[in-house]
Amino acid sequence: MGWTADYPDPQDWLDLFRSDDYRDYPHWRNQRYDLLVELGDQTQDEAKRYQAYNQAQGMLLADVPVLLLEQSRAWILKKPYVTGAQATPMDPGPFLGGLFVTRIYIANH
Repeated sequence: MGWTADYPDPQDWLDLFRSDDYRDYPHWRNQRYDLLVELGDQTQDEAKRYQAYNQAQGMLLADVPVLLLEQSRAWILKKPYVTGAQATPMDPGPFLGGLFVTRIYIANH
């Protein structure tokens, strides 16, 4: 059993620890965190979004309301001339870039 991202964006994980989220199993409460995540969720400006999310993540890491027991990883080798492969937390199995497969191509070499 495991838990993985639903989509490749910080919002997918950070909402889990908001005070009003039904999945907030540790029952951690931090009003400033909630406001930063809400700002990130509502802001269209990507730089401002990531700034808000990064600040919220820092607060989450500082307070440590949960302890992650395992972080799985996989090693993937690829030829340097294979370009466009974008790694995401949602890659299916050992296939690097599986979420954006239409962007992968072989460059001149």
